Amino acid sequence: MTPRPVASSPGGDVTRSGDAVRYGHLRGGRSVRSGDGDIPEHARRQRRQQRRRPEHIVSLHFHRNPDGTTTGRNDANGFTVTHDEEEEVKRQLYEDAGWEYTPPPPPVPPGFHRFALVHDEFGDTGFTDERYAGLRARPPEGCVPVDRGCFALRCERPGRTLVDAVAGTVAEVRREHGLVMNGLGVEKPEEWYDAGHKNGYAAEIVAHLVLMAADRARRLGYGRREVVRLLDATGIDQAAG
Repeated sequence: MTPRPVASSPGGDVTRSGDAVRYGHLRGGRSVRSGDGDIPEHARRQRRQQRRRPEHIVSLHFHRNPDGTTTGRNDANGFTVTHDEEEEVKRQLYEDAGWEYTPPPPPVPPGFHRFALVHDEFGDTGFTDERYAGLRARPPEGCVPVDRGCFALRCERPGRTLVDAVAGTVAEVRREHGLVMNGLGVEKPEEWYDAGHKNGYAAEIVAHLVLMAADRARRLGYGRREVVRLLDATGIDQAAG
């Protein structure tokens, strides 16, 4: 079966397929569709497994109730469950639909942040390319090399904020290996959700856009002065942070 999980907004209105679902969690605020680049590897495996069975379409709806419980429904057969724990609702609906359920990863320790860094080139280079040999053998502490169709690092790193942790890791990779990581693997950076706190997925989108912009500006021959001038022109608060 091909999954089409659909989340309902707190008001009960059904959003677009995949909206407000990330790591299997409902999110508050504005909701948008998520793509495979927006989710961790355990969720990617779920989607790949589900896409191998295109002959059926199943819609799962999730709704946050006023009393704090979550209700889920499988539209294909009417199976409905309400529970205090959102993950339990998701588990039961996945099992009812015949999909593999993988629980979310445990939270990172205080002061640490979980993210991915990718080196995505416009060419045929891949994870096994010789230029990555040193980084595969000696990745930064807290990072594991992974193949995501390009070279990537899956990291849990310390930092004052998520963006700070990303910056420190990018700097270390450049200093130790001469390689500039150019994204966080976000496939739909135009989307915006999980913006309720400074170190959520929205922060990953920000970091991804900055790294991608720096990489492409460099390819076009723009230097730091021009890029910083454009950033300053937006009036972004220098004192924030």
